[in-house]
Amino acid sequence: MFLNELKKQQRGRIVGIKGQLAVTQRLMAMGMLPGRAVEVVQVAPFGDPVTVQLDSSRVSLRRSEAAMLQVEPA
Repeated sequence: MFLNELKKQQRGRIVGIKGQLAVTQRLMAMGMLPGRAVEVVQVAPFGDPVTVQLDSSRVSLRRSEAAMLQVEPA
């Protein structure tokens, strides 16, 4: 399952990142690391962007970027 498939207020744990090297490095620099817990806080009306909570930080991602983050639902 990927992060873009989670619904609002659903939680999950990142298990991997699939995608282009430059984008995966940027996601990892933002704290999207395997093992981290994430919660979908908000999804825009047309699905872009997706806002997620990582500990005390909120990060907005494009739907295409969220589709690169492999998660297991909590």
